[in-house]
Amino acid sequence: MNAEQAGVEILTRGADYALRAMAVLAKRREAAPTPVRRIAGEAGVAEAMLRKLLQKLTRARLVVSVRGIAGGFRLGRPPGEIAFLDVIEAVQGPVAMNRCFLGWPCRNRQSCSVRRKLGGIQRRLVASLRDATLAGPAEGVR
Repeated sequence: MNAEQAGVEILTRGADYALRAMAVLAKRREAAPTPVRRIAGEAGVAEAMLRKLLQKLTRARLVVSVRGIAGGFRLGRPPGEIAFLDVIEAVQGPVAMNRCFLGWPCRNRQSCSVRRKLGGIQRRLVASLRDATLAGPAEGVR
């Protein structure tokens, strides 16, 4: 596959992995924390990578870290209160179609027809990610 066929990803690999890990936690619906090894296995994510992602998710208060022998992680809020957008932004930062939507300077900002078209797509994308929560998809996300 060449670069042209590969396409461009809006979500980083880390955001994808974080969503999978969060779906594992949402699916478990237990008060007891889940060990990192178990989350990694169920989500299909390398444990070392998952540990880094869980640090970011903990800082964003999307998960709670519990230390000790029976430690691990659990969701910081009910699944229905955690939007995909929350998880993605905690791991990779703002979701944007291009630099223009991240506030980068542009001389053609006001007259750019491409920006106007992409702006609508950008708003719908962000709204969809905000509306999608861990509540429903937790059963089938993998």
